[in-house]
Amino acid sequence: MAHSFVSARTKSGSGNSFIDARMPQQPKNGSKKPEVRVRGRRVGSAARMRFMRGWTVACKRYGWSSSVGKIRRTESGIEARVSFVHRNADLELGKTLDDVRGIFGVPSMSYALDPKHSSRATLSLIERDLLLEREGALWPGIDASSLSLWDPIDFGIDQLGQPIRLSVVGHHALFAGETGAGKTAAQNMVIATAALDPTTRLFVLDANEMLWGWEAVAERYVIDDMKAAAEMLDFVLSEHERRNKVRRRHGLDKWSRELADETGEGPIVLAIDEAPEYLRNKACQDVLRRIAARARISAIHTNITMQSPNATIIDTTLRNNFGLRAVFRVADSSASKVALGTSAVDASTIEREHRGVCYLHRDGLVPTRMRTFYPTPEQVRELCSRALAPRPAP
Repeated sequence: MAHSFVSARTKSGSGNSFIDARMPQQPKNGSKKPEVRVRGRRVGSAARMRFMRGWTVACKRYGWSSSVGKIRRTESGIEARVSFVHRNADLELGKTLDDVRGIFGVPSMSYALDPKHSSRATLSLIERDLLLEREGALWPGIDASSLSLWDPIDFGIDQLGQPIRLSVVGHHALFAGETGAGKTAAQNMVIATAALDPTTRLFVLDANEMLWGWEAVAERYVIDDMKAAAEMLDFVLSEHERRNKVRRRHGLDKWSRELADETGEGPIVLAIDEAPEYLRNKACQDVLRRIAARARISAIHTNITMQSPNATIIDTTLRNNFGLRAVFRVADSSASKVALGTSAVDASTIEREHRGVCYLHRDGLVPTRMRTFYPTPEQVRELCSRALAPRPAP
């Protein structure tokens, strides 16, 4: 892959020279089109020139040496691959992202890390906000007669208009946000997938009665009876312990799809609305913490919602057991940091009218700004009715 090099200094000469891209390079062939040489390859793209100008300013400001790889125009703006010299890309971009966004003069900016190289990242300059153009996009699973929780769930689109799909088996999920922000709609997509999977068992704790439509589908459903809630959690934990014995007999590290097919025991979903109501109860909290820490390997998926994350209710240890975290608009930056585990992005800046827009944290990745699909209440009721078709006994 071709690279052009930018750093805090300008150097001329042959070979891999450092290029000061703040000002357009004057072409040597007499043409009027500006060009940048990328290791012998001429590039006259306006998008490349725009990125190189801004990126060189950022490198000079922060003393970075870096290489720039592929730069391309996307539907929403410009995307470029960068590699830092002797620096961690996440550490450098995480603390400077908003300032770098200001240098480029774009409404939004994000980055994705290279999982194999800590010094590399892909930067996205968002010039056109596709998320605001696609409000209330229909969930692709809305017309399905059956689904499998083992398969990735269609969850929404990112700022580049690319689909986001979540694999929930082996992960727990947290959905946080103010009333009306979209967290329950997001949770409903996971529950609906479980309900339409005839091998999946569903357990629901519904403090605010936002999930009442799933009562007839769930194996157990509890509202505000804390004794019954604790008993449900104890039962789910006991299922994990029972499956552990079966898994070990098969010599497996986790409850796999193949083992599920062999035993006839598919995933278990524990869905909890307004989790702080149960976390304030010591008996419920103790068991829920054990489920969150241990039960993933048994294909037991827990998803929870909360309006106002705070460190008293969800500490770092508990939060980190929820590797999937979708944070919609929250009251303040403190709540955003508690839920996401970073201050690089701030979910409190999401506009109130932008329902479904959130920051999605996935294990080891920088939070991605995205918009979830939105099954309407009427569609959820239809999904509930469809899920009531005969299901095999667990």
